[in-house]
Amino acid sequence: MSPEEKFERDVARFTRSLRLLGGFFFAIGCYLFVYALVTAFDPAGEMIVNHSKTTSFGTKLGVAAFSAIFPAIGAVCVFTPQAKLRRFLTPFLRQAMDAFPRFGTKK
Repeated sequence: MSPEEKFERDVARFTRSLRLLGGFFFAIGCYLFVYALVTAFDPAGEMIVNHSKTTSFGTKLGVAAFSAIFPAIGAVCVFTPQAKLRRFLTPFLRQAMDAFPRFGTKK
């Protein structure tokens, strides 16, 4: 197998792994976001922030806004078209392969 074929196989494996990890981020992040949003709009809902319980709407909305980052990252990883994802990742993986010649080799 030529080094270029091996590199293409490694890029394909890395993109599949990235999509799987993005799927986990999306699923768990959506659950976290919905839970935080429901708690934010519940007047009796409490969150523990900095070791103290709070019912402040602004604080709870801030937690919901922060937790929205995770499904957004997951959606980018999962729903980006394959060609764009490869075009974005290939230079980084090529640089890693040049810096570490044994990168991606089986032991």
